Amino acid sequence: AVIAATLIVVAARPRALAPPDSYDALMYHLPAPRAFLEAGGFITFPYEVQANYPLGFDMFYALGLAAKADRFGRLAHFSCFVLTVLATYAFARRYFGKEAAALAAMILPGSAKMSLIGTWIFTDIAYAFFGMLALDGFVRWWHGDGERWVVASGLMTGLAMATKYYGLRIGLLVGLAILGVSVLGGRGSRRGAASAMAFGAVAWAVAGVWYAKNALLLGNPVYPFIFGGLNWNPIRADFWQRWSETFGYGDGILGFLLLPVEVILWPDAFSATPGGYFNPWMLLAPVAWLWPGRDGGLERPTARFLLIYVLAQVYLWGLQLRELRYLTAIFPWLAVCAGWVIAHIADLARMARAFVRIGLWLPVLFAFSVHIFASLPIGYDVWPYLAGLESAAEYLRGSSYAYRMAEFINGKLPDDARVLFFFEGQHYYCRRECVPDPIYDRWIDWSAHYGAGEGLLRHICDAGFTHVAVNEEWLYPAPGDREIGLLGEDAVRAFETFRERYLEPVPGAREAGFAIYRVRCEDVGLGGGE
Repeated sequence: AVIAATLIVVAARPRALAPPDSYDALMYHLPAPRAFLEAGGFITFPYEVQANYPLGFDMFYALGLAAKADRFGRLAHFSCFVLTVLATYAFARRYFGKEAAALAAMILPGSAKMSLIGTWIFTDIAYAFFGMLALDGFVRWWHGDGERWVVASGLMTGLAMATKYYGLRIGLLVGLAILGVSVLGGRGSRRGAASAMAFGAVAWAVAGVWYAKNALLLGNPVYPFIFGGLNWNPIRADFWQRWSETFGYGDGILGFLLLPVEVILWPDAFSATPGGYFNPWMLLAPVAWLWPGRDGGLERPTARFLLIYVLAQVYLWGLQLRELRYLTAIFPWLAVCAGWVIAHIADLARMARAFVRIGLWLPVLFAFSVHIFASLPIGYDVWPYLAGLESAAEYLRGSSYAYRMAEFINGKLPDDARVLFFFEGQHYYCRRECVPDPIYDRWIDWSAHYGAGEGLLRHICDAGFTHVAVNEEWLYPAPGDREIGLLGEDAVRAFETFRERYLEPVPGAREAGFAIYRVRCEDVGLGGGE
């Protein structure tokens, strides 16, 4: 287990040392903390959605940005992957024994999805880490280790809620578990209510600032979901809903029951990030429900609770955006339960133990190869950069079209250029004023409000935009892409007409792999962005 985990960490760590180039990092995980630093406090982002989410863990990235070291974010997030593996081992050893703990600590790093995301400036693995410690605290309290663990669980839940809206799921499920255990376990409803209130008070004390900010400045504590809010309208909500429905298959009871099969057979349909890689040994986790534990031991009740928690998380996930990386929070628990089952299987016969020993290495070696050979579509060889044979700029030119576009904007456009993005959200490397289009709905929204002609041109010019940058690969998606048909043929034709009439191509941009246009504001008598 130590060798397996070390292999994955060693293989993944080089990419965690590269300059930031993942999509969400360049869209809001880095630009938002940078904006907070520049403003000297909290601000809102009227043109964006994701930058208004809870950004608690992103404040670690602000530390790196303040020190002019944006790569710090990759190391901060990758550290959460390492800590999650260690926490998985510690939990499993406490309740299931050393062998099950070692197996769990080998199964979890064998999920390449988790180690891959851990090398990016995202927050999914941080969320999984905090969520794991939140449930760990609850289990300790449940098994009689004292009321202080309710406070610890609330603290970790608060960190999860401050990192992602999905942390609210953890708060809901753990809060209900505290009440349920208290009533069914003989602690009494009054005592259970007091413990649940203490848990909730600590969680909201930690996370509440983010939700209060959104409520006060945007009109919705969970902006933009459920209650809408500033600059959110039915057109944008409908587009977001239609985009969300491009993930996964099926609805209703049958669709939910088939989710595990669909995730296994078509993982890429559930993910906007390359690869749906998870360790197939985790599929043994449900067997833990039937596995016998020691007389008077805690293994079986703990395993059953973990499986109920996993099922509840999967159900809530199935009701919302079915993006596979949002399930990483249950991977540690699947690894724990699967490790316990495999430990029993290995005890059945010498042949079973040999099969397990060989079979466990296959996902580990696969995850190792994913990192070593950079076999993912977004991959780019990081070794020349780490060896000092190429600069950060040279690495980024190869790994990120958004960097090449920003480099063109910074070097080729006028100093006072103000660039409006269509169908593109990555703007971190822009040194001009670039306004992103994070959920690709700007054309749908603005053309509905201002028309697709001179009215829209006037609005763009009145707002001071001199240029437009367009991600035309998304405008014309390749066969098989989930975005096909999302924008609609009428909207595409209307954009093409607007582009032909009012936008002037900037020489050299298209040859570099993207499209940048000068806005012809003189056509509405507002002068031009010369």
